[in-house]
Amino acid sequence: MGKENVKKEWWPLVCAFFYLSCVSFFYFGKKCNNKLWMVFGVVYLVLLGGLFALDDQFKEASWFKSVLAVFWLCGIAHTYFTLDSFTKRKMELEQDGETEHFSNGINYAEQIKEHFVEKEQQRVVQTPIIGNVQEKIEHNIIDINTCGESDFVSLPGVSIVMAKRAISYRKEHNGFSSKEEFFDTIQLKPHFMVQIQEMVECKPLNNQTIPNDKGTGRKLDL
Repeated sequence: MGKENVKKEWWPLVCAFFYLSCVSFFYFGKKCNNKLWMVFGVVYLVLLGGLFALDDQFKEASWFKSVLAVFWLCGIAHTYFTLDSFTKRKMELEQDGETEHFSNGINYAEQIKEHFVEKEQQRVVQTPIIGNVQEKIEHNIIDINTCGESDFVSLPGVSIVMAKRAISYRKEHNGFSSKEEFFDTIQLKPHFMVQIQEMVECKPLNNQTIPNDKGTGRKLDL
């Protein structure tokens, strides 16, 4: 692959043979975003302009011919030795671009998947409810003050550790006063809070039985 790219980029060296090293280095700098090569392009352009300005006056002078020859040889040599670095740098940038594109493609696919999952959850929550269907869904809503550990774990984003933390807090404080208190206690991430809002409820405790961490209950005397 490297050799093929070098062959395709021989034209900058051809430019140097025609005193146009400035064009080659402007191309190198622009293509690889290299400021030093852009500076070399400016230097060669200024020198070329100066030599052409003096050509009419000193074209027969031997020293002027020597300066032209040195400028010509330096331009060719500089372009030739820079060409290899330019080719390697260009290949690295292309490979980085392909890697970033592939990574972005994976992230985009994950975003699409999350989008459709969220839409499906919203559709389920927003579906019109009538008759026995409404009773069934209301029956499945979890009361955070009376449910067991397994019910907590069934909620999106709630781990077994978070469930145990919720039950322990509930025992010490005689239940939760609000959903927000429950979310803060288990340190639930914001995007899970949105999903769980419609799946749980927080009923006040009036001599209700609260299950312990083993799933059995005890009577609260309030």
